[in-house]
Amino acid sequence: MATPLLQYWTDEVNRLTALRALQQPVVTAARAALTGTKAVQQTASDAVRTQALALETARLALAGIPMPADGNPLLLAMETALIGLAEAQATLASTGMAVQTQAADLARKEAQLAATEAALEEAESESLRELDESTARQGLASALLTGNLATLAADAAATLATFEATARSRVEGEFPTNATNAKSFIKRVRDRREMVRESARAATDVETAALTAANSALALASRRFQRATLALRAAADAAPRVDADASVLARLAGLPAPTATTFPILTAWQRDRLHDSTKKAARETALAKVAAIDAAVAAVRPAQQAYDIALHAAMKADPDKTQAQLDAGAVATERAALDAKITAVATAHAAITVAELDVVKSWFASVPQPLWDALEKLDLAVSRLTALSGSGSPATVLAELTAAETAFAAALGADRLATRKVIGAALALDRASTMREAEQETVGSRANAYAHSAALF
Repeated sequence: MATPLLQYWTDEVNRLTALRALQQPVVTAARAALTGTKAVQQTASDAVRTQALALETARLALAGIPMPADGNPLLLAMETALIGLAEAQATLASTGMAVQTQAADLARKEAQLAATEAALEEAESESLRELDESTARQGLASALLTGNLATLAADAAATLATFEATARSRVEGEFPTNATNAKSFIKRVRDRREMVRESARAATDVETAALTAANSALALASRRFQRATLALRAAADAAPRVDADASVLARLAGLPAPTATTFPILTAWQRDRLHDSTKKAARETALAKVAAIDAAVAAVRPAQQAYDIALHAAMKADPDKTQAQLDAGAVATERAALDAKITAVATAHAAITVAELDVVKSWFASVPQPLWDALEKLDLAVSRLTALSGSGSPATVLAELTAAETAFAAALGADRLATRKVIGAALALDRASTMREAEQETVGSRANAYAHSAALF
């Protein structure tokens, strides 16, 4: 079964092939019609010369008659020559306009045929390329659904079920914790990491909004399809990562359980330094103030995002205004909300002393690098395995790819149809313009020719 894109290009090849078949005889007929009209024009031109010569001959003969009565036959000949000349002049004037319009029509039809042949060549090339690419995509899809990669999601879920809880226990148990989130060391570590990642995601959302405003539906559909294709390839390449992540979790889960004097990762001295009970209260009090700052900073990000999206829309709608003018007008509400969040950060900063901040810095510094590494590996492995067994599963990736490809094919068809309509309008204008020009350039000769004769239009 053809994929949406392959079907689109197949249909496009068929459409253009049929169109070329229609246009070729039209061009041949137009060429023949022009040749015929040129022949008529030449005949009319010859007739004008012949009738003009006959008229001149009659006039000369009339001038030399000995008696008036001798002029009757010559007058009849002159009248016949005048009628023939008028008829020939009318025909010549009409065919002059016809040659001009038919020559332009032939050139236009030849250009259309050339454009169709070029488009057909492109469509045939795209069809072959898409056949290769769709075959490759379908191969990956088959491997993910029924082939050697079909168990990736299940393998990821099984790994999590087998090792995640114990691995978490071994690593997270080494960190100081507290039932109150603001005073929990490991909670603060993860929240601060996530704040940075969330900021990056928000920046992507802002960029996507700007991209949507600045690009066509086709460009957006193409970008979505490209991303879906990359996601498919990433899913197909996930097997080594699953194995690596499974090894990480298995190794962490295999660490020895803590005892009163031994611990999975830390030495007794490192443990005592990190969990120093004499500093616990001061550390947690200071950490809560850092948590308040973090919360205030985290609140800035959505306000910043809302402001940025509104600002970019305003920049497009009113390109002649500066950012300061837009801040005071179109995006004043978003700017005020953002400023309020920034002010809240400053207030939170003011609530912590230098000494309290030093306490927190010292606490973070007491974590040995092996423990940081273990936490990073744990969280990364769990995150990737969770995604693979859920929202990033092969089935989900393939569903998005199908939707993206269908949308891309539809956008491609709509965009090309719109382009053809623009070209059609331009051809219509060209036809109208050449007809007007032919009429205007021959109006004098045709008007006189038909006014001075009874030649039929």
